[in-house]
Amino acid sequence: MTTTTLLSPLLSDHVQEILRPRERLSILEWAKRYMKITEGPLVGQSGAPVPWSPDTFPLQTAMIEAIDDTKWSKVAVLGPPQAAGKTQSCVMPVLLHALHHLRVPAMYVAGNAELANAAWDNKLKKALEADPELSKLLHENPDLGGNRLLRKFTNDTHLHTVGSESAGNLSQKTAPKVVCDDVQAYPATIGPRFGHPADYAATRTGAYPAEETCLVYCGTAGIMDEWLWRTMKRSAFFLPFVPCPACGTFQLIEFDRMQFDHGDPEAAINDTWLKCAGECDQPITFDDLPLMLKEHRWVSMPPDVDWVTKPPPDGVKIDLKEATVYPRTKRSTNIAGFWTNALYWPWGRTWGQLAAEFISRQGDPDKLKDFQQNILTIPWAEPKADEDAPDEEDVKAHASAGHHWGMIPEQAGVHTDDAVLIITADVQAGYIWYVVCVWNLKTGTCWLIEVGRFGNKADRREFDSKREKEAAWKSRVSRALDGLWTKNNQGWPVVTAKGEVLVEAVKATKVFIDCGFLRETVQNFCRLRNGGRWIGTWIPVEGSQAKARSKVPVWPGAHAVTIEKKSKRRYYEINTNRAKLYVRELLAVPTGEPGSLILPEDMPDYLRDQFAKQLCAEEWDKTRGTWKKRGENHILDCMAEQISAALSCGVKFVAIEVGDIQVKVVRSWFGRQRSIR
Repeated sequence: MTTTTLLSPLLSDHVQEILRPRERLSILEWAKRYMKITEGPLVGQSGAPVPWSPDTFPLQTAMIEAIDDTKWSKVAVLGPPQAAGKTQSCVMPVLLHALHHLRVPAMYVAGNAELANAAWDNKLKKALEADPELSKLLHENPDLGGNRLLRKFTNDTHLHTVGSESAGNLSQKTAPKVVCDDVQAYPATIGPRFGHPADYAATRTGAYPAEETCLVYCGTAGIMDEWLWRTMKRSAFFLPFVPCPACGTFQLIEFDRMQFDHGDPEAAINDTWLKCAGECDQPITFDDLPLMLKEHRWVSMPPDVDWVTKPPPDGVKIDLKEATVYPRTKRSTNIAGFWTNALYWPWGRTWGQLAAEFISRQGDPDKLKDFQQNILTIPWAEPKADEDAPDEEDVKAHASAGHHWGMIPEQAGVHTDDAVLIITADVQAGYIWYVVCVWNLKTGTCWLIEVGRFGNKADRREFDSKREKEAAWKSRVSRALDGLWTKNNQGWPVVTAKGEVLVEAVKATKVFIDCGFLRETVQNFCRLRNGGRWIGTWIPVEGSQAKARSKVPVWPGAHAVTIEKKSKRRYYEINTNRAKLYVRELLAVPTGEPGSLILPEDMPDYLRDQFAKQLCAEEWDKTRGTWKKRGENHILDCMAEQISAALSCGVKFVAIEVGDIQVKVVRSWFGRQRSIR
């Protein structure tokens, strides 16, 4: 006769239920019996909860087993947001299993208190309500359910829902089961006296025997030196290998081996496939993914390689006979780490849709960074310092005696038709920056004549609506462009070394204005100033998405349609990435030599500082073939347009290698432009 039987007349039904011997279920067994999926593509339009199943989450089975295995003191899961099942596979099963089956306290830590409570309201609570047995844990009287920091249940267990931003919220709370979610969103420290919040949360299990505790860390990729990535590198670092349907080679699913048309998003959606990392030529398609996942193996990455950030050129493949398959590892660690990316998720976006998204992000470093972190789950490494980049003092050193502010030097050759004067402008929210340069046609030497600004930045708080704000931008930019028109009509004098005026007013041969912002305003202005024609002195241009090393020339960008289909407006597309490299080449030529950039010796201090600072506002990333913006770069954009305008005027750059301009493509492009005038 058990103690419970002897005491049963004296105990309430509630206490007897707590003391009743129960079947011991692992987290995986418990999840198959009680867990319900309440959100996501599996739920569908009906909204009816779907039972959790290892067939639905094949990769997540090993994660749950590792959490339940006392061999591992911690489990880290690094995967893409909304596409790795981290919440369904780790967060909810661990917490709810502890509360319902083990009947022990648990702690859930989010980026902040608001996110922690949102997770309770939108995920954990709904999962409890979805199952008849689990719903019994919820108090009918909300007053008995605890508060925002402590959720109480009918079986006398409780759940701490706290944010990582407060040491006070994490203190004085203990639980054997702790889950830290979205660790990449945690602050680096919580005040001067404590370290990382995830480390501090781990101390909350200290009151319990080690074999009863469980620490789980979930998140996605941030930057290289962040806490979660460092933890992953100290873990067993398991990677999901799947077999090729044709040859059986086990390999990672890597985006670099995806085959698609990089210039056509629609074509990429319809035809994207994975090239096998083995000897096989059979295309691997997205439709093959479910069957491949059923045969997957989690393999511990060897200690001396990094297949995530530095994979071999031909892809990552393994021989199962030689690999260390879960739970084995050759790494000296008691941390189980699991890595995956969005390409392994069969229920979300297809490989073609992800490829199309990648195409749409080309040319924008921030969007490509987001794609790498949140789709490919590869932490971002800040580019190394550009050792070849000029600094502000290097730029200022190009000042030359005898060349004065606002005047064209005689040696430039404008008065003998050996040079051209070019104006370029960068349009912003209510103002423009402009640059005036003279270029020698034979040598490519450039004299800066003037740099300045018309208008002031519009404060968004000035306006009550988006329409009012946009109308103000257009009005102010129009006035700024009118100011530039007036300045050009006044012209610039050509003077000798002795200060004698040879020519009183020289006007621009070309005026390039960036129309990437307020395009219609710029285009209409240029057409008006060209006497109603689309082709003339005043030219609307826009920076291309092309990389510097691509086939798209600096002038003109022939690989993009330059006619708006509906309005029939024209603009010219230029490869600004490559043009900025040419600007750097100009700065590398010593002052006075053919092909150099020469600044006025009496240039106003503020404008000289702005010119130098903005010319050094971007850092060149050789591996990506793009620039990384570090500050205001409007004058640098103007100088890139100067390069393009100089090429369009026939300037010969003796100090710059511009032989990669495709002459045939350029000619055909000019022919097309003539046909649409």
